[in-house]
Amino acid sequence: MLTSPWFLPLMFVTGTAAGIVNAFAAGGGLVTLPALLLSGLPAQNALGTNKFQSLFGNFTSALYYIRSGAVSLRSALSGIIYTAIGAVAGAVTVQHTGNQLLQTLLPFLLAAMIPLTVLTPDVGTVESKPRIPRRIFFPVAGLAFGFFDGFFGPGVGSFWTIALMFGVGLTVSKAIAYSKVLNCTSNIVAVLLFTSYNFIWFGAGLVMASGQILGAWIGSRFVTQHGPGKIRPIFVGFLVIATMKLFYNMLF
Repeated sequence: MLTSPWFLPLMFVTGTAAGIVNAFAAGGGLVTLPALLLSGLPAQNALGTNKFQSLFGNFTSALYYIRSGAVSLRSALSGIIYTAIGAVAGAVTVQHTGNQLLQTLLPFLLAAMIPLTVLTPDVGTVESKPRIPRRIFFPVAGLAFGFFDGFFGPGVGSFWTIALMFGVGLTVSKAIAYSKVLNCTSNIVAVLLFTSYNFIWFGAGLVMASGQILGAWIGSRFVTQHGPGKIRPIFVGFLVIATMKLFYNMLF
């Protein structure tokens, strides 16, 4: 696979598709990580390369949301700090342990989120009063999701989006925007650490990164130009597809 003339074009298309998916609901790692593993890369190199290429998509989305005014960095600062701390802990831990447990638990965790999201139709359509004070929400969620992203990664953006809708009361559009900034934070930290461990294959990573930038730009524009009423069904749809894909990976 690595020597095939179709390998790099396929990686570009994979990165573009993942960038679009990530801009809507996250889960692009569920597309790119299996592609890297199937190419023949060792697991830790595939994980590191996946972190590297996904950083470009997340950064493009985060920058777009910040420039468009969808995200206030001041209000997200606490979350950014605690997410970075959690990501350091997760990336260091994965060097010494396997991540098989998270791979097994993840589809069940995402599956539990689907009925919760579907059965609360008002959540994410209009901004509501926070259920958890931000001074409590961001330290807890930042450390937990930062660790998760540093340790494993795929699916963390979905958890961020759902947590921001239910905990902070954001609309789905704003929750996606803030999740990109926070996800980008943990991505940067993880990439720096994985680079120091020499776990990133930059050849495939840079090609996929260019696709990520294109896909993230396309998806982010769609999210900011359409209201929560249109984005919410797409988010739920991607959540269902990602969950099914994870169960398939686990079983087969």
